[in-house]
Amino acid sequence: MVVFYHLAPATYHLARALRLVKSRWISLPNVLAGRSLVPERIQRQASAEALTTDLLAWLEDSARRAEFREQASRIHEILACDAAANAAGHILNCIDAHRATAR
Repeated sequence: MVVFYHLAPATYHLARALRLVKSRWISLPNVLAGRSLVPERIQRQASAEALTTDLLAWLEDSARRAEFREQASRIHEILACDAAANAAGHILNCIDAHRATAR
């Protein structure tokens, strides 16, 4: 996986000048991992040559792909965390609390 972003130059410079982006990373995998898990190429770095080099590095490095799959699975487990059951439990708790105060 290789991530690239290319904005209109004025938009990019304005966002940087106003410090609108607070995260060190732009791509969701890197933000969620809290480290550089996939290469990010922004503006001039997002050249065809750089992207090709990054992509070939991914294709040739099975250990890197395995590490990515492992981290992606870990992130998925953290994000999923039985969300539907947790949400239902919290809703039931709110209903019970509301009923208790209504009496």
